[in-house]
Amino acid sequence: HPCPDIIAGNGSRYLAIECKITSSDKQYLKKKEVIELEKFSKTFGAEAWIAVKLRKKWSFIMLEDLNQTEGENFVINKFILENKGLSFEQVMRF
Repeated sequence: HPCPDIIAGNGSRYLAIECKITSSDKQYLKKKEVIELEKFSKTFGAEAWIAVKLRKKWSFIMLEDLNQTEGENFVINKFILENKGLSFEQVMRF
């Protein structure tokens, strides 16, 4: 069964978060992972997020901000994190 790494909620808002840690400038995600996160989130009425820790800093990305590779997988790179990534505090206010 698909299940994200973190499920959090406060009774009115729910988050389903898939977490990744990398020492590289890129983090690849398999298409299956993204589809399963999206499916889980829709089933449970949660927001789907990808959390990436790059160089000791966590950034949160919405699924629509992922870039698809030629092989149908997804990649999150430094540029996406700098331009689309949110801090934990920003996600909580989103």
